[in-house]
Amino acid sequence: LVGSSALALVHAEDAPRVREALHRLLAAPESVTSVRVRVRHAVGRWRVADAFGRTLGPGAADVEGAVLVTLRDVTDAAEAT
Repeated sequence: LVGSSALALVHAEDAPRVREALHRLLAAPESVTSVRVRVRHAVGRWRVADAFGRTLGPGAADVEGAVLVTLRDVTDAAEAT
């Protein structure tokens, strides 16, 4: 996946919300944002995930404006509700 866009794994209907969350995050450094999205699993199925993002401070990465995103698979819990 190195060199590819993470948005390529996000369901097309969820991509606008992900872009909006990224814009909010980059507009407010030091903030944290989250969004629930569907992501494609390696075997091709869609999984529901909570994505949490935050900007990395100066010197934390080689790229200015770097963002750390953590995904948590919540498919089982989402399907139970």
